[in-house]
Amino acid sequence: MKELRMNDYNRIKGLISFFMTVMFWLLLGSSISNLATVILFNINEDALNSPYFIYIRTNLPFAAMAIGIYFTRKYLLEISFKELITNNSNYSKQYFLITICISLSYLFLYMIISNATGYKPVVYNSVPFKDRIIMMVLVLLITPLQSALEELLFRAMLLKGIVGKYDASNKSKTLIASIICGLFFLAVHLKNPEIEAYKSFAILYYFTFGFASAFMTLYFKTVEISIALHVTNNLFVGLISNYSSSALKTLSLFSEVDNSAHYFDLVIVLLMFITTYLVLKRTTYYKDNNSGTNLRGKI
Repeated sequence: MKELRMNDYNRIKGLISFFMTVMFWLLLGSSISNLATVILFNINEDALNSPYFIYIRTNLPFAAMAIGIYFTRKYLLEISFKELITNNSNYSKQYFLITICISLSYLFLYMIISNATGYKPVVYNSVPFKDRIIMMVLVLLITPLQSALEELLFRAMLLKGIVGKYDASNKSKTLIASIICGLFFLAVHLKNPEIEAYKSFAILYYFTFGFASAFMTLYFKTVEISIALHVTNNLFVGLISNYSSSALKTLSLFSEVDNSAHYFDLVIVLLMFITTYLVLKRTTYYKDNNSGTNLRGKI
């Protein structure tokens, strides 16, 4: 009984931490972004329209999210950073690297085939070499942090508040928690330009990504997999192939010519998650031939 009460108490702290961090992100983050705009306007008005500042301003609110995550984790949840990320005994480089390899393979293959068949052609973005290098450095430094922070908030903290520890043993709880995560992830992206451009496709895409990421987190008891998927996807968009209605404005190597919604994109994302799930399950779910011991997670 005492353990159940403690678990309920920790879940309440998790929900409070989640909503507090969202407030940090939306309120403080907006203030930081506006302040940066005012300061730059007084220094160099023309710089406001530079692709570098547009990209930086879009990501500035995530600095506030990072502050919220740090303080709520340390002073409210009172857990280590490792405990926020994983319930396994150690971090897993295998989880991370395998997920990145699978994601990149699908993304590159899809882009190449789509362009070759004319299904979704891309064009090379001809920009000065100096501009491309500066933007590349910015994307490599900022986008992984932005993607990881979103996963820590919408998977780690939210799941801590819904189910406590990451665990998929209870199927109904896993389903409900994944749906809730999907809905919250969708809700905060409703103002993204993709929603206006792609309507129902974008809505379904964001919900699916949030749902699948939450399921993977609960099943493998770690946020590392969803972080790897999110980071890889956003880096690919930011550096390799972007599109005009993207919320992530960058000087990518290529741009998609067709800006219409393609539901096969959703199929590719689902295949990425399913393939990652099957490969990691095969890697980490096996029986010792001698003892029959379940060695899940001990990699």
